Amino acid sequence: MHTLSTWVKALVMVAVSAGVLWACGQSEPQIVQCVPRLVSIDTISAGLRDLEPDEFFERSYEQLLLRSPETVTAYGLAAMLSMPEDQLDDISDAYQNQTFDLQADILTLLESYDRNSLTQQQQRSYDVFHWMLEDALAGREFRRHRFAVSHWMSSPQNDLFLFFKDIHPLKTERDATNYISRLSQIENKLACLRENITLGRQTGVLPLRFMLEIAADQIRAIEPGAARSLAFYTELEIKLESIKELDASRRQYFLNKALAILEQSVIPAYQRLYETLQDLIPQAPLDGGCSRLPDGLNYYAYLLNHHTTTQLSSEEIHTLGLDEVERIQNQLRVLFDQLGYPQDETLPELFSRAAVDGDTIPKDQVIATYEQIIANARGKLDEAFDILPPFDVEVIEHPYGGFYLEGTLDGSRLGAFYAYAGSDLPRYDMPTLAYHETIPGHHLQISINQALNLPLFRRLGGAFTAYVEGWALYAEYLVKELGWYDTDIYADLGRLQYELYRAVRLVVDTGLHAKGWGFEQAVSYMVQNLGFSHNTAQGQVARYLVIPGQATAYKIGMLELLKLRKQAQDQLGQQFDLKEFHRVVLQSGRMPLGTLASVVSEYIQSH
Repeated sequence: MHTLSTWVKALVMVAVSAGVLWACGQSEPQIVQCVPRLVSIDTISAGLRDLEPDEFFERSYEQLLLRSPETVTAYGLAAMLSMPEDQLDDISDAYQNQTFDLQADILTLLESYDRNSLTQQQQRSYDVFHWMLEDALAGREFRRHRFAVSHWMSSPQNDLFLFFKDIHPLKTERDATNYISRLSQIENKLACLRENITLGRQTGVLPLRFMLEIAADQIRAIEPGAARSLAFYTELEIKLESIKELDASRRQYFLNKALAILEQSVIPAYQRLYETLQDLIPQAPLDGGCSRLPDGLNYYAYLLNHHTTTQLSSEEIHTLGLDEVERIQNQLRVLFDQLGYPQDETLPELFSRAAVDGDTIPKDQVIATYEQIIANARGKLDEAFDILPPFDVEVIEHPYGGFYLEGTLDGSRLGAFYAYAGSDLPRYDMPTLAYHETIPGHHLQISINQALNLPLFRRLGGAFTAYVEGWALYAEYLVKELGWYDTDIYADLGRLQYELYRAVRLVVDTGLHAKGWGFEQAVSYMVQNLGFSHNTAQGQVARYLVIPGQATAYKIGMLELLKLRKQAQDQLGQQFDLKEFHRVVLQSGRMPLGTLASVVSEYIQSH
């Protein structure tokens, strides 16, 4: 999650050098066409026929992974899949359509297996894989509804910086060669992005104006003369120094190659993207969620199903959110009363008091404070867990921090909590954020998940937002139950504000996309009912407009986990063991919530 101090500069150039003025009067560079890398889907599908079930699960998912070289690198799977790490993802419309064709073929092949003849574990894999494929194909008709470009960090022109800076390996000469190869492909990837923008506009899908304005502002510094200050270059310069097999002349060779590519290819490509965005801005709508898009309500219904992995309607989620907001606000009031805070103050005023009274961490101590919180949490895990994360977690300072990036499966790159440390921070909300992103939240669940002896698609994949984010929010609540806040009322206030934050999201996300709420209406609701500043609320509402439905998955997943745990407690009575329950949930792999309910039911029946 993110707690942004301002929304207009939330991503502040996404690691791009700031403060350089846009250069006017440059001659128009040559237009580069998007060139998709198409292959024979029939040939791939033919190679997946008549396999044993377990081999089919692995080989078919591997073929889907190979469609995304960047994902293969991110998970450290290149050696296992015998895939060179010298390609960027193909984001062309034609290539995406081919991927849908492959998913459809794999689904047909999957359904050719007799599920009843499979083992229990194979049946579980069948169900999870079937859900993944059906969900992906259900989104095919909406493939152009997702904004091709936005100001958010997942937009391709921003995501490239994170990939080259934090994900692409730079430990050997081969890594450096691959880095240069991928750098040379940015021009084509951005050409495909521009094509996707055009296709979206033809479909009637345009991002909101503020998204385009901020996206354009973020890339203003990528101009002639800026190559040496871009993260693409500076990161290479730093990491080449640690490659012992390279002498000074060889390191300089790679730097010269990178500089030439940046100046002749990458920078002109970003300039063309900037010009495209500038042309779009006057045409872009000022406000509105999914309901303004063609068939927008059905698109939003699909997104809610995709992220929550349930059939809950927008109305049901909105009502649930209102109920949860009221419940959690009442709990907050109890704590405010214990502190003697006035009854007539607003939530922003009350949390401003808590920020002062609960102590402030100087910015130069923020990272160390997070590291200490995580170390303390790891030391107390045996209170509720008998399985531990196999790898450590790093805390890395980041200008728009507040998120977790999972590591590679082999541990060569550790999972990392990217934390904001650009200013002094109120201490009261730091523990809960650390628990959510690391231990016992994302890092614990994801790193344990990655090490399981299960098919890859049950260890990886981003299809199950409610399971992953639901676990992390459940972890926030669990530590309260374990007594970790008993001597720190301010940290407990922070925990409740974060839980309230996820409840408010249910209301705001559905309000924006299904009930016709405007931007400022959503901001006002967040400020009044959550206690966030106006700027922070603006940043959050901007996020929900970019990625509709995603923010609803947190609370839905958490509530389902609590419901399933209570079912186990009620039915097992004295036989219920919290550590065993957590082991069952964590060692079953990522899955939709309906499958999780089946897993817990089988666990109960096994006693």
